[in-house]
Amino acid sequence: MDVDTFQPFIIYHSDNTIDLDETIELTTKNINEHKNEIEQYLVKEQSVNINNLAKDCLALLDDSQCITEDVVLFEKKIKDTHIHNLSNTTYELEKIILEVKDVDWNLKIIEQLIDCNEQLTEYMKLKKENDLNAAVTVLSNVTDSLNNPVHGLERLDLYKAVKVNIVLNWDELLNELSHLWKYHITWTEPKADGENCAVVKIRHSEREKRSELFEALISSKLIHVETKKFSNFLLNHIFNKIIHHHTTVKMYHDDNDCLEVAFDPNKKRKPNYEAVLNNLKMVFEYLSENLQLESVDGTCLLNMVGDLICHDFSDTLIRDCLVHTIPNCISELQDYGKVTSQVEDFQLYLSSINFLKTENFSILQYANNIDILFANKTSQYFLESARTILKKDLSNIMSVGTEAVNSNDTSLKCPQLTDDDNLAFFSSFQVSPFRFPLCAISRSVQELLDLVIVMMEQATEASDMCARRLYYTARNVFELYMAIVPLHHKTFLETMPQQVALFHNNCMYLAHHLLMLGPKWKKTLSNRDLNYSIIFCDQVKELRDLASHTLLNHMRIQKKQLLDTIRSSDLYYIATKDSLSENAEQAIRQCIRQLQVLKTVWSGIFPSDIYKRLITCLANLFIEELILKVVVQEDITADVATQLTDLYKIVLNRLPQVYQDDSEIHKNVPVWTKFNELIILLGGNLATIEERWFNGDGPLALQFTPDETKRLVRALFQNTTFRANLLSKIK
Repeated sequence: MDVDTFQPFIIYHSDNTIDLDETIELTTKNINEHKNEIEQYLVKEQSVNINNLAKDCLALLDDSQCITEDVVLFEKKIKDTHIHNLSNTTYELEKIILEVKDVDWNLKIIEQLIDCNEQLTEYMKLKKENDLNAAVTVLSNVTDSLNNPVHGLERLDLYKAVKVNIVLNWDELLNELSHLWKYHITWTEPKADGENCAVVKIRHSEREKRSELFEALISSKLIHVETKKFSNFLLNHIFNKIIHHHTTVKMYHDDNDCLEVAFDPNKKRKPNYEAVLNNLKMVFEYLSENLQLESVDGTCLLNMVGDLICHDFSDTLIRDCLVHTIPNCISELQDYGKVTSQVEDFQLYLSSINFLKTENFSILQYANNIDILFANKTSQYFLESARTILKKDLSNIMSVGTEAVNSNDTSLKCPQLTDDDNLAFFSSFQVSPFRFPLCAISRSVQELLDLVIVMMEQATEASDMCARRLYYTARNVFELYMAIVPLHHKTFLETMPQQVALFHNNCMYLAHHLLMLGPKWKKTLSNRDLNYSIIFCDQVKELRDLASHTLLNHMRIQKKQLLDTIRSSDLYYIATKDSLSENAEQAIRQCIRQLQVLKTVWSGIFPSDIYKRLITCLANLFIEELILKVVVQEDITADVATQLTDLYKIVLNRLPQVYQDDSEIHKNVPVWTKFNELIILLGGNLATIEERWFNGDGPLALQFTPDETKRLVRALFQNTTFRANLLSKIK
């Protein structure tokens, strides 16, 4: 077959289609035949003419090029035909793949449902056999499987039904586990109706079943709920009761191991720390004997209880028991090692039974700050002791000081009780600052000073930190005195003169000792390098001011009582009365009695010079008011003048008795002589007045001004020539 006959066969077929395999085979065969012909020709015609040969080669080359073009065209035709067939084949393949995936997806859903059903069947079987741990494991696997469903399974109604069934099975299983746990471990809390007893019962005869149940509780994660309930019971109704109350711990052994803790809430005193530790150890021995349950993964029940409550338990034990073992005396602190040794043994025991993990926790941590705790305890003890002392009755008295220095100063003029600048007049002690005048104070004040001295002595033996804390505590004691005593004894200080006198002396006594307390305290710590100042002098003025203000306020009350008594009687209405009623004499006698009562309650309480100043001030006020009520009148009847003379003579006779020596009233009450002249004037006549005036040089002129004398003459005597002559002489 030559090239011309082969070419149309390659391109066209009888039915215009191409049989690819046949065409490829034919083409290959023709190419090989041409190769053979060329080889044979070259061998046979070796002597052929080169030019002819070149022509033949060129002809063959042209034929080859034509064949090559036909092959390229053929290749293009093959590609077009195969690509079309390949597209159809790909579509069909993708369709088949989707169908296979759909079948596989359905198969996986069916497999998961079948697996769930098989596991649920297995669960029911295990549950009937009471193999609860395995049942929990199977049910957990079913739950995990349904929580990760095959895509699309969750849209099936069957899936929702299975989920509900799983939830119901879990509820039933957890309830059964909970009831079984309560069957093995039961407890009874103290009732509100007064039953002061807590009981724990653990079935010791079924230890193996309890271990299996413990594994099931761990697998179901219910162990945390049950352990928390039991731990809270132990903390609140066992441990806390033992720490706070006197308790009795008993253990009974029968079918159940029973622990009974009875406590007495009526005893207010806290139990001894040794009794607390012993009772707690008995409880832990019971728990370690019956609750040493350990799972396959190493989880220990007692350790779980410890993890939940060990911090609260230790905080309560430290705060409400062990801290109270810290002494408040420095000498006892040196023997405190006995307590820490017992606490350390107790902690080691708790660690040995897996209740405590000591890597990051220690009950003995409180002892690391023993100096701070001792300082806090000591400070609290002294402050509480001080509060107790401050609330004691002020009237339990004692004498202090040296004999009073007699004051010969007769030139003191009584100040007005409304003037705060005159505080020093009433309460200044006219003695050396190193001596305290003889007077009475409350015994509680001496107790308070003794308490501060004890604090100072302890500071000498304590650490620098404790010594500094004790110093500030001592200052706080005096601050407490100034804050608590006026408030706690407020009613007495407002109504009882003796209480006022004692409080005044108490404050002055404390202020006196505070002057030297700072140097004494500093001297006891002379061997230390102090970085703070020890001083109490700043509190001296505060105490003295408090004493003076309290006394002055009470003096104002006494003044008001005197003036109110006089002004509520006929002595206030002399000008409008023809004669005085009995209430005038009653008022005079009541005022004198008031001053005599003050003498009774103040004499021997105040230093003598302070008492004289106070009683003089009130007596002078009383006399001035009596004089004033007469001097300002424009008309006094003869009967009223006679009555006033008699009434004022009562004062003249009885008022000097408020002093230790009757003659002292002449030296101390500035208006006493004037009062005597007024009585003479009220009972005398014009001649007597003229004689005592004596042209302005007589005793009357020394006490009354000319205007006052003229006013009295006009009020007492009728207008006569003698009166007119006398008035003209009074200049």
